[in-house]
Amino acid sequence: MDPSINKIDTIQRKYSELLAEMKRTEREHIKSKKRADQLQKEKDTQRSELTKATTMKEKLEKLSRELTKENKKLKEDLRDVKEQATEKNDELHRRLEQMVDEVEEVVGDRKAPERSEIDLEQDKMYVLCLERENRENTDTSTASEKSSSRLSSSTKCAKYISIRYCGQESSKFNIISLATINSEKHKMQN
Repeated sequence: MDPSINKIDTIQRKYSELLAEMKRTEREHIKSKKRADQLQKEKDTQRSELTKATTMKEKLEKLSRELTKENKKLKEDLRDVKEQATEKNDELHRRLEQMVDEVEEVVGDRKAPERSEIDLEQDKMYVLCLERENRENTDTSTASEKSSSRLSSSTKCAKYISIRYCGQESSKFNIISLATINSEKHKMQN
């Protein structure tokens, strides 16, 4: 064969090999480029996830600090409420004991012997003084002033007697005393 044809065949073979090598290299390059793009996308995704995680971590830390402050405040409020409740319970207990003492004192006074004759005489004298004052007022007053004057003197009597007998004003005793005073008035007028 002709050396030139051999050279052409060799060149053609070399060219075919180089062409195949170049196509294979291009395919590998395209694959590598796709892989590089995919890795870049994954890197960007990882970076954005890291940013989100960092932001979330900061938010959670801030929330944790706020919750810690709120928890501390609630503990202080709870302590204050407990102290106030204890103080109120102590106050109620003290007042209850005081009321029990007062009731025992009143019960003891009722069990005590009847009042002396001197106390009764003083009561009668006081009622009579009020009656005299009432009569003097009625002589110089109008009809409406007379009724209010009678009422005020009767009220004074009732208060005086209820204080003398019970140690405090008693509406029940006032009613009984008013009835007694009114009956005494009728006796005196007759």
